[in-house]
Amino acid sequence: MQLKGRHFLSLQEFESDEILQILRHAIDLKKRKKPQKRLKNKSIAMIFQKPSTRTSLTAM
Repeated sequence: MQLKGRHFLSLQEFESDEILQILRHAIDLKKRKKPQKRLKNKSIAMIFQKPSTRTSLTAM
């Protein structure tokens, strides 16, 4: 089962055994004592489709 190069956009795009493999890998990564530098100098973008209900002022 090859997960490298695939994007995680929806659970519907993965079989149940692939989701279990992702979860097992996440558990293994969390157990490691040395932090990995794989995400160093990487960026992440988050898109929120609805305005926040937790703040009094939200951008629209």
